[in-house]
Amino acid sequence: MKNKITFKQIKIGIVILIVLSGYLSTFQYAYSNPKDLNMFIAKKTEKALTVGMSVAFIEDDQIVKRGNYGYADKEDGIHVDDKTIFQIGSISKTITATAIMQLYEQGIIDLDTDINAYLDIDIVNPKSPDVPITIRSLLNHTSGLKDNMEVLHGVYSYNDTERKVPLTLRDFQLAYLLPNGEFYDEDINFYKLEQGKKEYSNVAYALLGYLVEVVTETPFNEYCNASIFQPLSMDDTGWFLSEVDTNRLTYPYFKGKEKLPHYSSPTYPDGMLKTTVEDYSKFLTATMNKGMYEDVRILQESSVNAMLNSSDGLGLGWDTKVLEEFLINTKGVKIVGHAGGDPGVFCLTFYNPLNKKGVIMFSNTDTAFNLRMLNSIDIIKRLIVESGVYE
Repeated sequence: MKNKITFKQIKIGIVILIVLSGYLSTFQYAYSNPKDLNMFIAKKTEKALTVGMSVAFIEDDQIVKRGNYGYADKEDGIHVDDKTIFQIGSISKTITATAIMQLYEQGIIDLDTDINAYLDIDIVNPKSPDVPITIRSLLNHTSGLKDNMEVLHGVYSYNDTERKVPLTLRDFQLAYLLPNGEFYDEDINFYKLEQGKKEYSNVAYALLGYLVEVVTETPFNEYCNASIFQPLSMDDTGWFLSEVDTNRLTYPYFKGKEKLPHYSSPTYPDGMLKTTVEDYSKFLTATMNKGMYEDVRILQESSVNAMLNSSDGLGLGWDTKVLEEFLINTKGVKIVGHAGGDPGVFCLTFYNPLNKKGVIMFSNTDTAFNLRMLNSIDIIKRLIVESGVYE
């Protein structure tokens, strides 16, 4: 399995490319010919070596426009269509955060209490042992838990059968966060906490998923099925390969060339959700409507507001400066969303909380620090224009 891609690395790469090439962060390309959206995306995905992509525009609580491009499985000639299932990377964290906020609403947990009050194990940051790790700090990436990428790369599983390391979600916490654990390393697995400093952490979201398991006495995937997916009729959504129709699941393509096997990870609450554009649009619409989709409420309005209340970008599961990760000037408009990047995965969703217009873009090809990324940014700019999120 190829290395897990972080958006911090992507951002650094974009900056270098822009400096070197003199590329201007404007909407020139978004308005350039061809004017037809499908032709534009088809042209840009070809230049970006993107194998497959699905796009949807959300307005008035429904999908008002959508497009499918390329292949879910290029070798077998299977095209992306409305029923195609994508693995969506770190956009999955929006689901995990919602599960946590549901438990908060029920009074089962408190966001600012030491997580050890709820867990069946004691977790201490050896670099800041006197500072408790709270649920809020896990949600907004200030927990001090650091991604040891060598470990995270090594625990991927393939096709739910051939596992490099047969770990459960609980097993991973024991191995990674507890002294004497197989993957424990106090130098690499933890940051020294600095007040208010945010360090993006996949490990933190894996721990949040485990916390849900402990306090509900229910496997995390089953909790999400019962409390989020089923109420929203997200029938083609699941965390595990065994929960979705793999015949409709895209294969991931590394650098647009190498077809990878389907994969998952014991840290799955951080980025292994598998879903369709249509299914995820229901969840996104619920968030845009302060927790309500049609006649189903998954969160209270106050909880959604709390998740988006961030001045420095990373809220509670949502990124309030998501487009700025791609050096796009949002012109003072608050845009909320999340991006997802893994081997063979590049996905993005964003919306304007005021006009309730949003975009979903799923693809089965990762980005890279070269002209492929610049063409992907052109697509994002065009989606901004077409969606009207700045209106």
